[in-house]
Amino acid sequence: HKNLSVVLKMMRSWPEAPPLAVVSARGVFQQRFWREVKTLGLEKRVLLTGFVSDAVLGQLYRQALALVFPSRLEGFGLPGLEAMANGCPVIAAKAASLPEIYGNAAVYFSPQSPEELMARVKDIIGKPQKRRLLRERGYRQIGKYSWERMARQIVSVYKRAL
Repeated sequence: HKNLSVVLKMMRSWPEAPPLAVVSARGVFQQRFWREVKTLGLEKRVLLTGFVSDAVLGQLYRQALALVFPSRLEGFGLPGLEAMANGCPVIAAKAASLPEIYGNAAVYFSPQSPEELMARVKDIIGKPQKRRLLRERGYRQIGKYSWERMARQIVSVYKRAL
């Protein structure tokens, strides 16, 4: 459901695509993903980091051209908000809860279309002003979410239920 195949297909059809860094701590996912990378001959263009600390993850977000979040099924989509909090533009699948959570602070593509994803990535690369706009919108979007506010809302629900 994370749908990284669409990103790999885009990279295969676009030899000039920026390199891809994938952060994942799950061994089963890593093995399956790396087999697909090798099958497509993309080993030199893909970095699979494994687990990284929050500090390193923040650095990766701040150095990235964008976070590509191609997932077809997400309950919330925390990685996109983490990216926004670090000033990283977000390119997300137009699927599940992602458009609702990210609003106009992300650009969207069909999760089945490597061609549409390529167009969004090229747009981000070619238009620094668009990256700046997405960063600004991202900072505003993350202001809508707070762990403290969420905790208060959950406590309120429990109190009403009791």
